Amino acid sequence: MLLGFGPVSTTSQTFDAVRTREILEQLDRNGYVHIPGVLSPEEVAELREVVEPLAKAHFDPELGFTHALGAAYLHPRLTDLAVDPRLMGVLAGALTPNLHIYHSHIDVHPPEQDKPDAWRWHEDGGRQTADLDYRARLSAKLGYWLSDCDEPGMGNLEVIPGSHRWTEFLPRTPGQTPEGAIQVLAKAGDVTLFERRIWHGRSTNLSDRTRMVVFFGYSPRWIVQREFPSPEQLAAAIGDPLRRQLIGAPDWDSCHVGRAELPLTQYLAEA
Repeated sequence: MLLGFGPVSTTSQTFDAVRTREILEQLDRNGYVHIPGVLSPEEVAELREVVEPLAKAHFDPELGFTHALGAAYLHPRLTDLAVDPRLMGVLAGALTPNLHIYHSHIDVHPPEQDKPDAWRWHEDGGRQTADLDYRARLSAKLGYWLSDCDEPGMGNLEVIPGSHRWTEFLPRTPGQTPEGAIQVLAKAGDVTLFERRIWHGRSTNLSDRTRMVVFFGYSPRWIVQREFPSPEQLAAAIGDPLRRQLIGAPDWDSCHVGRAELPLTQYLAEA
């Protein structure tokens, strides 16, 4: 079920407590939440102007699409989006206020040929599940949709609701859709939140539109970042403790600092 949230003003600091609780309950239950109308049409248009040239610059002709890592640091507007406060209360509830951006990417997929044997199903975190004796949430992603994927087969995010609570790996069965899988239908401006344990993938884009989405992954700060801001980007954030926390400035002990001392905790208390 989709939560029926309306558009959120760019001046809104956070989702209110009721909406935040609804989102977190659905995340706990299903492993993902689709949140309509977070970005205004004006924001979508502005972000597309930023992402389109980046997608061209990072296009991989062998793959036939763009998968550009380090999206949070490729353009100032994308850094702004990665530290946007609107969903920070949700992320703090899903993970901890002691979080940072640990991974981000731009995904742009033009129309493509059907690949019936393609197997794109995975859970996030790389070695995390393999190196642990159990599966833990550890990280979550926000996917900001900059194009409509409102019908199946448009490069939609595919998920298996509830699979974040599985105790076994998803068997690899190329050419078959796993039981219980659904395609998330998204409009430009929507956001999809999902935690790393949920089994997910991407549908083949069989439409005549280009699929465009930017993903930002967040984790506790005691999990190492996969991409890093430049020294110039860190210097530009001086005087903004919340931004410095989120982009990974080493200003606070990641393991021992009290929650009350964290900029995100202080921001949420004042919002």
